[in-house]
Amino acid sequence: MSGKLEKLPAGFKKQAFGATLAAFGIIDTVMNLLTGIALDGFFLFLIGAGSALFIAGARQRRKQNYQATCG
Repeated sequence: MSGKLEKLPAGFKKQAFGATLAAFGIIDTVMNLLTGIALDGFFLFLIGAGSALFIAGARQRRKQNYQATCG
């Protein structure tokens, strides 16, 4: 091992954070429905924001891959 860390691909952190937000929102929404608690708009917002971050990260990764091969 050379002791050098490999750099994460561009957009990976955005995708991971977006997936985490969306997962928390989905889990809480399902638990609220199962326990009979009213839906909370905050967790629905988490699902939307997480999805948007995931899409932005995927777009950034595709753009970097395109520039590396064709640009």
